[in-house]
Amino acid sequence: MSHRLLPNRPERYHGKESSRPYFEGWYFKQASNKGAVSVIAGVFRTENKTDDTAFIQMLLGSGKSYYFSYAFEDFSTKTDEFEVWIGDSFFSMERVVLSIDQGGTKVEAQIRFSDIVPLKTHVLSPSIMGPFSYLPKMQCNHGVLSLTHRCDGVLKIDGEEFRLDGARGYIEKDWGEAFPSRWVWMQCNDEDVSLMCSIATIPYGAVNLTGLICVLLVGTKQYRFASYSGARVISIKKDEDALAVMIRRGKYRLDIKTTSAVFGKLVAPTKTGMDRQIEESLDAIFDIKLTSKGKTVYSGTLENGGLEMLEADELAKAKA
Repeated sequence: MSHRLLPNRPERYHGKESSRPYFEGWYFKQASNKGAVSVIAGVFRTENKTDDTAFIQMLLGSGKSYYFSYAFEDFSTKTDEFEVWIGDSFFSMERVVLSIDQGGTKVEAQIRFSDIVPLKTHVLSPSIMGPFSYLPKMQCNHGVLSLTHRCDGVLKIDGEEFRLDGARGYIEKDWGEAFPSRWVWMQCNDEDVSLMCSIATIPYGAVNLTGLICVLLVGTKQYRFASYSGARVISIKKDEDALAVMIRRGKYRLDIKTTSAVFGKLVAPTKTGMDRQIEESLDAIFDIKLTSKGKTVYSGTLENGGLEMLEADELAKAKA
């Protein structure tokens, strides 16, 4: 099925009635000095139309997670811009509104976004997927919608209030048939620095490809590291809850070291449904160093980062 990028608009809904199996999900992360929370809005269309579903997931920095299931009919979206409704909740590039009362849990939120820093693109690289954005049969597509932005508002879960005024936000999405078989995903940001790095193994035709997509924002400069731009993963080292990755592209070397002690449960898509349990951390600490010909371009530490390590040991054997 064709899931390729809508022209320069990764944020919009890409699903079609003929796309089955098919998932699409939007990921909103908010982080402050008090911790982080992520909200995921999405849909899954199965081979059997009667099993189609919509969902909202939430993960807190403490590791506590929530999964709210909806009928597919509770999902609606505009065709010309990114505005999504699931039940009484609303999602866009400007705000997230949550109104959930399900399974004994009540969630309310009004979160506004401003000063969004988008990923820089051009005709040969219309998204973080680069020229692969134009391929029609990728198992999983990825889009970076906001590298960093300001958040203001409040989230309430069963009456407990989380103030998000001045928090830093990040938005991305995925769509396609299923998540990769194995992957590493790392994300962290503050006002001036943002990192997203993903290394994954996906099938394309009769072969399995291990690819890299990564962007580092430092001030107004965006450094792209990707398989399609000649970047290579030199090493991946995993030690329990710690991960170290070294990447090279031309004169640049990027070293990422991260560790986390707290992971929470999320549900990811396979070809048969939302039926794969994975772990993600929102309290990862990142040490990042970028050098050019041995000279330091950036070196710093960021907290409340996102980290997923699905079969990272196997990825280390099949470096991008």
